[in-house]
Amino acid sequence: MSENAHERLLAHLAERVRDNPAFMANVLMRYQQLEKMDENALAAYLQTNALGVVRLKLCRRPESGARFAEQVRQIAAYANADVAHVAQVIRYVESIDAFAARPTGQLSDETARRSNPKWSGAVAAARDREESDQENEDDNVAGSDESNRD
Repeated sequence: MSENAHERLLAHLAERVRDNPAFMANVLMRYQQLEKMDENALAAYLQTNALGVVRLKLCRRPESGARFAEQVRQIAAYANADVAHVAQVIRYVESIDAFAARPTGQLSDETARRSNPKWSGAVAAARDREESDQENEDDNVAGSDESNRD
C-alpha cells in the first residue's frame, strides 16, 4: 500500500469515528465547529500537519482524572502536536459540554462552595430571594385582579 493510500485510509477511518465521543475526532470536530475553524487552521493551531491531525482524530479521548495529562502527552506525541494546545482543545470542549448539560442559571451550592468557600450558601440565598420575589409578584397580580372585580 502506498503512503498516499495509507493516509487516505486513515482519513476515512477518522471520518467514521467522528460522531463517537470516545474518539478525538469528535472533540476536534466540535472544536472546529465552535471556533469556525477549517482543517488547515486546526493543524496550525495544534502545531502539526494534516497527517498529524488525522492521527490525533484516531486516538481515544483522554479520560478526565489522574491520567489525563499523561494520556494527552501520549496522543500529542503520536500526532506530533503541541501538548498544551491539545489539552486546551479537550478542556474547552469539555467545558462547553458541562455548561450545556446544566440548566440555565442553576449552579449547585457544592459548585459555589468549591469555587469560593466564602460564598457558601449564596446560591441558595439568591434562589430563595428569586422565589420570594416571584411570590410577591404573584400576590400583586392576584391583588390587582381582585381590585379590578370591584
